Amino acid sequence: LHTIFDATLVAALDLIDTASVIRHTTSWSRTFYLVHGSTDSYTVFPDLDLQERRYPGAKGVPPFCTCPAFAHIALLSNSQLMV
Repeated sequence: LHTIFDATLVAALDLIDTASVIRHTTSWSRTFYLVHGSTDSYTVFPDLDLQERRYPGAKGVPPFCTCPAFAHIALLSNSQLMV
């Protein structure tokens, strides 16, 4: 896989294989993931666009992760809203 895909994908698959990704759903049906990496734990919020669902036409918030890789990608792309 490493020769075909980026090292980031291989690392992500390794996290899944080692059961390092835990899905949580709150009592109000909000889902987020805890990812236990080799040096730290991170929180992934895949669905922050609830305002857009409640108010059609409102600009939603894209998925967000507390990990450094997400911050790096977001800063490079200038397309992610950092909250």
